[in-house]
Amino acid sequence: MSYLPEIDRLPQRYYEPWLRSLVGDRTQVVIDAYRSERPDFTAAQVRIALNGDVGFRMPAVRMAAAPEFVGSDLANVRLPEAVQELRTSCARTGTPTNPW
Repeated sequence: MSYLPEIDRLPQRYYEPWLRSLVGDRTQVVIDAYRSERPDFTAAQVRIALNGDVGFRMPAVRMAAAPEFVGSDLANVRLPEAVQELRTSCARTGTPTNPW
């Protein structure tokens, strides 16, 4: 896993209030679950995994589970293709190209 070494300098005591604001009393349960699923990760890497899931994975899961966000409008149906094109063009050239 790639990460910024500077993240190790952020003590968990600063990270826990943010996580507590999201999961309440289950904060330690969530941290323990991430640690058990990733036994080779450092504490910083566990925090990065949590942050990535909160910022990217869970919103994607929620949107996938809510078809009303997409609807049947042709532009909305093409949205996943457009996003994919933006990502691949950025990876390919360093600059995203607008597919519209």
